[in-house]
Amino acid sequence: MSIYTKAATLFTGAGASNNDAQPKWYVQAFRSKPIMYGLVGVAIVGVIYYFGVKSAKNKLMLDQVDLDKLPSKSDKLENITREELDKLVADCRWFFDNISASPGVYWPKNTLFTKLLTLTDYELGVLNNQYNNLYADTDTNLYNEIKDDYWYTYDEDLQIKLLNRLKAIGAGKTKA
Repeated sequence: MSIYTKAATLFTGAGASNNDAQPKWYVQAFRSKPIMYGLVGVAIVGVIYYFGVKSAKNKLMLDQVDLDKLPSKSDKLENITREELDKLVADCRWFFDNISASPGVYWPKNTLFTKLLTLTDYELGVLNNQYNNLYADTDTNLYNEIKDDYWYTYDEDLQIKLLNRLKAIGAGKTKA
């Protein structure tokens, strides 16, 4: 008896050893139209979700710095800890995306730019990749967020220095 015959026998209830005329509960469940429509709906949503996640991962790979090409020591993070890096990523999100146009962020942004400029190339690359993995969509990334920060009208030298460092390590790509 093939596996298909066994499955058909199982779900139709034809091979039931007892002689009741009533099929088993799972046979009735799979014959029910609402359950069948529900299973088809779940399958369609699953396929859409799979292709959506796959597409999103491809888009996020757009502006990633190749960390293997950057000079670093064996411990990689030299100036900051992983927790401090996470806080810097959150600060970048806060200053460049959430309150970019708000007045009164002169000193905090200045402090953030100064801190970002003290990072090594490897640390800056990790920060760029982590920010883009968490917050970037198809047309934005950390480089563009800093470049498009028009409200940074003071000491543009820090902004230009940071953009130049990001460009030097391979950030700011707009095409794959």
